[in-house]
Amino acid sequence: MNGEPPVFVVGAQRSGTTMLRLMLNAHSRLAIPFELDFLAAMDEHEDDFDASRVLRRLAEHPWTKRAQIDFDEQEILKKHPRGHSELFREVFGQWAATQGKTRWGNKTPTYVTEMDRLFQLFPDSQFIHIVRDGRDVAVSLASVSWGSKHIPSVAADWRWKTTLGRKMGNILGRNYLEVRYESLVAGPRETLEGICDFLGIPYEDNMLSYPNTAADALPNDSLQWHQSSISPPDIRKIGMWNNEMSYADKYIFEDVAGDALALFGYERL
Repeated sequence: MNGEPPVFVVGAQRSGTTMLRLMLNAHSRLAIPFELDFLAAMDEHEDDFDASRVLRRLAEHPWTKRAQIDFDEQEILKKHPRGHSELFREVFGQWAATQGKTRWGNKTPTYVTEMDRLFQLFPDSQFIHIVRDGRDVAVSLASVSWGSKHIPSVAADWRWKTTLGRKMGNILGRNYLEVRYESLVAGPRETLEGICDFLGIPYEDNMLSYPNTAADALPNDSLQWHQSSISPPDIRKIGMWNNEMSYADKYIFEDVAGDALALFGYERL
C-alpha cells in the first residue's frame, strides 16, 4: 500500500487549479490526474462496503476513463482492502507507480466542498486551496462555452466555495495550505517552493517546465478550455476584471460577494 499522504488541490472553478495541478504533476514524486470524482464510487455506508462493487463503479465512471486511470482490480482485491480508504489508497498508489511516482493526489475543484469527507477518509491528507479574485474568475468563466455569465450566481458560488474552503482550513490546521493564484502567477518559483515545503518534498525546476508536457497530461477534449493552463504563467491574467467587466457587473459582484473580497484582501470599489 502506498503510505505517503495524498494531496488534494481544490478551489472554485477557473481559479488556477489546472495550472497548479500540472505544475505539481511535473514533480518526480507526484502523480495528480485530471479531475476525478472517485467519491461517487463509494458505497453509501461503510458497513455496506463491497470492494468489488466500488472498484466496478470506479472503473465505469466516465471521469475515471477521461483521466486515464487504469488499475488491476484483481491485484487490489488480493490485498483485501477493509474499507474505502484502503481501497482508494491501493488504486491510486498502484496508478502512481505506473507513472513512476511514489505519491498520488487529486485535483477536482468541486471537492472544496468535500474537504471534511476527504479528511475523514484520509486523516493524513494535505489540502492546497487555491484562491483567485472572484471577478477574474467571473471573466474567465464568461470566456468558455460551459461557463455561467450570470454574475450574481457566479459571485455567490465563488463566495461560498472560497469562504467554506478557508473555514475548513481553519479546522484542518497544518494539513491545509491556502495559495493565491496571483502569487503563483507573479512569483511561481517562490510560491512552488512554499508548496513543496508544505508537502515535505524538495522543489524541482521541472515544475516550472510543465508546459513541455502539459498537453499530454490533459484529455484532448479539455485542451480548448485550458490554453492558459498549459502555457507559462501570464501576469496579464491578473486583474482582468478591471477592463473586461462592465461597471454594473463590478457593482453586482461586490454587492453579492464584497465581504469575501474583503476577507481575502482583494480591492473593493
